[in-house]
Amino acid sequence: MAASKKKVAEYNKSFYQTVAKLRKRKNGFTVEDVTNKIGNPPSGRNSLGALMVNAAKKYELVPVGETTSTIPSRRHSAVTIWDN
Repeated sequence: MAASKKKVAEYNKSFYQTVAKLRKRKNGFTVEDVTNKIGNPPSGRNSLGALMVNAAKKYELVPVGETTSTIPSRRHSAVTIWDN
């Protein structure tokens, strides 16, 4: 069943608000830090990349490194660390 447009819009708003708060960290943050605070998107994790790229443009974030994923199903794949 597809996620409702209202739920997706609410999640996206929450995502950007959370990024705005996390970007103040001294050591940067990852998309996993965002999902740890607000959960996964109602439309599925596939939308996280696009959300993060748009947030990076909006808040002038740049990739400053990589770390390994803490999500078991991602099997320690690379995760970008963002900072401004």
